[in-house]
Amino acid sequence: MRIGLTTGPLPHHRFFIQRFFEEFNDELIFSITQINTKRSRGSKISNLAKKSFQHLSGWDSTQSYLLSRIYNKKSRKLLESVNFPHEIDFAVDDINSDLSENIIRENDIDILVVFGGKIIKKNILCLPKRESYTLHLGWCPDYRGSHGLHWAIHDENYSKLGLSILTLSDRVDAGEIVLRRRIETKSVKDEYDLMIFAQKLAIEEIIKVIKTIKETGKLPSTEAQNKIGNVFLSKDFTPRIKGCVRKNMKKIKLFEASQ
Repeated sequence: MRIGLTTGPLPHHRFFIQRFFEEFNDELIFSITQINTKRSRGSKISNLAKKSFQHLSGWDSTQSYLLSRIYNKKSRKLLESVNFPHEIDFAVDDINSDLSENIIRENDIDILVVFGGKIIKKNILCLPKRESYTLHLGWCPDYRGSHGLHWAIHDENYSKLGLSILTLSDRVDAGEIVLRRRIETKSVKDEYDLMIFAQKLAIEEIIKVIKTIKETGKLPSTEAQNKIGNVFLSKDFTPRIKGCVRKNMKKIKLFEASQ
């Protein structure tokens, strides 16, 4: 089975690639990372990625407090080392570019796994021979788009605090549901730990899915999203919303401590 990955340049994205290389080093054919800089087009990513880990402030303005200093410090702990071969690791400006399409087409992959980056367009979606999957940190279909975990906390909708593994769609988190996992707040200290915990859990869940496909030769059953749900944008996550999330997390932890 031949596997390809597309992702972003941040620590949890690099951890995602590392875990796949550890589990599927014979099957992992390439990883494509969207860097969002013209200087990196088609280049190997090793040095650029290391700089990205250390200088993420430019992303902070668009991705809100998730890339604050606290989050960055904690998320870097995911990367004890990056031990995958750089010859399979490519950086691009646009995940839907001709360069990305050519890399995927030439490598004739069976499975594409996507974690982060832009919405994948149809020219890429049609290339894997079997299926494409994406990891979403939110409970679909209720919390699609950005900051799904935190919107559930904002709404105090803790039964929908979780992650989803989906088949890939050219619409925001609109693919069929492969699995969903609820997250217990007892597992985390604060909203930053929540993100780290969810990222690691999502990565391990998709690895289990791919292992099952490899062992059985069968794709997992899926469930259509029967309702549209909400699609949240990064710009919706305003300072007021962030404050509410932080306040609700503190309430949760105080309640848990009193039990």
